[in-house]
Amino acid sequence: MWKIFKLLLLQFAWQCLQAADYAIIGDDQTFFQACDAHDDGGTTNLKELVEFNMINEYADDMETIITNGNVTILVDIDPQVPISLEVEIYKWERGTWVDSIFSIRRPNFCATAFSPKEFWYPFIKQFPEENRVCPPKKGHVYQFKDIKNRMDFFNVTMSHDYSGKYKAIIYFIVDQYSLCLSSVVDVWSS
Repeated sequence: MWKIFKLLLLQFAWQCLQAADYAIIGDDQTFFQACDAHDDGGTTNLKELVEFNMINEYADDMETIITNGNVTILVDIDPQVPISLEVEIYKWERGTWVDSIFSIRRPNFCATAFSPKEFWYPFIKQFPEENRVCPPKKGHVYQFKDIKNRMDFFNVTMSHDYSGKYKAIIYFIVDQYSLCLSSVVDVWSS
């Protein structure tokens, strides 16, 4: 029994030594955009649901994009109907997007949208508290003030290096609306 405990402790210590820091950086041209016809699958046109008024600027590192502006909701969303979130994540390998081991499903996105336990929280916490409304009402304005396309994670213990280029196909579904967004990011470990 003592040997097993020592082996488990040794394995845990080894994994801690293997921890790496990861940076997820949104691609400057394709960080967030409407899905192309291949990925879309008949969703509602993005411009029918939201209006974007954004300005993107590069930070001094010429890699990080800082976004300022507004996103205005153009439709009524019934607060009694949950917004579901479905995310499929693909990795760029040998010139094509292939399935990865990552996917996300949230049957009630609003219940988890602003949770510090979600991996997207470093991005969400950049929004002012008064902007964190879900579900939004028609006319609600999400204000982007110095929002960065970069998330950093520290001391991540994984048995594999997940560096590379990834594409997330993101579906928000509520009532008769289905919105598809695409986001391409680079993942770097150090």
